[in-house]
Amino acid sequence: MENANAEGMAEPPVHSQAAAVLEIERRQNDFVPIGRLPDEVLEPVFIYVRDSDTDELVKGKLIKYHFLYAPKWTFVTWVCRRFRAVCLGHPLLWSQIRNYTPKWLFAFLERSMACALDVRIDTILHKPASLKCILQSTPRMRALVLEGFAHANFEHVLSAMKVLTRELTTLSLLQAGGPLAAVGGPTVEAMVHIDNSLLCNVNQLRRLDLRGRISHIHPSSSLLSPSLEHLRLEGAYTAAELTILLREAPSLQSLVLRGTKVYAPPGARETPESITTIPLLRLSSLDIKIHFREEVPRLLHILNLPTLRHVSVTLASFHFGNPITTLSALSSLLQQCNNGAPFQSLRLQPIKKYSDGRCVGQHIALWHSPHTGAKSKFSHPPLSPPQADIGFQPRSPYVDPLDAHTLVSFYKNLCTCLPLASVSTLTIDINRNLPRSAWKDILRPLSRVEHLKLLGKWPVLILEALAITPFTLPALSHVAISRPMHAPGTSPPLLLELMGVAKARAGERRIHIAFIDCVGFASKRYESLREFADVTWDHMSFFDDGAEDEDEPWLALISG
Repeated sequence: MENANAEGMAEPPVHSQAAAVLEIERRQNDFVPIGRLPDEVLEPVFIYVRDSDTDELVKGKLIKYHFLYAPKWTFVTWVCRRFRAVCLGHPLLWSQIRNYTPKWLFAFLERSMACALDVRIDTILHKPASLKCILQSTPRMRALVLEGFAHANFEHVLSAMKVLTRELTTLSLLQAGGPLAAVGGPTVEAMVHIDNSLLCNVNQLRRLDLRGRISHIHPSSSLLSPSLEHLRLEGAYTAAELTILLREAPSLQSLVLRGTKVYAPPGARETPESITTIPLLRLSSLDIKIHFREEVPRLLHILNLPTLRHVSVTLASFHFGNPITTLSALSSLLQQCNNGAPFQSLRLQPIKKYSDGRCVGQHIALWHSPHTGAKSKFSHPPLSPPQADIGFQPRSPYVDPLDAHTLVSFYKNLCTCLPLASVSTLTIDINRNLPRSAWKDILRPLSRVEHLKLLGKWPVLILEALAITPFTLPALSHVAISRPMHAPGTSPPLLLELMGVAKARAGERRIHIAFIDCVGFASKRYESLREFADVTWDHMSFFDDGAEDEDEPWLALISG
């Protein structure tokens, strides 16, 4: 494209008379002091304007464009001739390629000249000619992010992969439709082609993101370089593949693995017994969602993560009948988080979906700050995002197959195996009618709990277990009740059990009871509690005891 044509593209599509007025305004702006600043000052300013425009597209609500558009930042070229000359003469300004219309796309590729490119596009939006033009520039790309990667543009992507630059730092292939978009024979064939085409020498690669079953990477791929810092994989990976794969990337700082279905080809190997540890000494964030198999606990157990700060593990198709081995591996993983600092808060909460609020799975979430889980209102998530969480999904994603006996046994093992001995704040939101004897066994390992908050429909059953004897949660000093208007049990049974809890501990200390967000409660009915306990209403700072949120961790368990 000729320079005149590229410059002409920056002209707004206006009427000739309006263009004359614009020309007069440009000439006037040429004499403004800011227009006479040197290039060394204007160029960083224009780059900031460009990056601000890009950040708005990434972080704003319009992150997913379903159409091609023109870049907004180029309006600065219409202010004055000086700004225009600086922009057109600075190649770095044109080095970010997005989902632009063809005219702008070709102009950016030309104007960027020999600069390293940052390409982030949705391949479905571009015609073959535009896509081919973009991929021909891969030798000078520093970042390549392709969304919508699928069979339709498969050949173009493969041809581009073979000539990737050695300076590439970011590579992302994001297949449209998620990890289950492609299945069957074509998927397996696509995996083979991807593995063969990614055998390029990318020494500077720092971030690798492969999503979708078609974007399967083999553990022997050269993309898993020792310099890789951020890795996200989505698709079907066995525990054996992950074991070898993680050994090839010792410098990882963050790891995200997604895929509820495990692709296990015939003759697939189990986790190599010769590998006794996977040292990821710089890993601070671990996020895994994997189909549960017998070798998964061993994979978790051999992870060596001394700098771990955030951990998220979701086990799909989990068998709840014998969880001891898995819980032991998870305990080993949790003890490495935050330098082994003890957890001080625990939350039990169901995962609900659909309009009827039906529970569809069990999920354990962990945070590293005190009392955060207890501060949230009924049916709301904790105020701070979790630093760690662990999920147990049943074999059916729509129906909870657990009977009460299996669920109680699971809770007992969970509270015994996980490092919960230092828990002092406990929040329970379980809509399962578990017997009082079961709650006694579940809560027995949590002997240091001082603050208890009850959400959901069945607080009476938990209070029954506490009212029988003070030896269940012997250190208990604060109890909070948070109930919706429609919840049952707002009448005398709840009052009687609260009275029993207060009386059982009257000889030791005067217990504090708070009613938080209890719409429709008759406060006068509970005035008799004041004889044995201190009672407050709608006091949301009930658990704020002056503790700082930065140093002491807490744990929240979410379950069905």
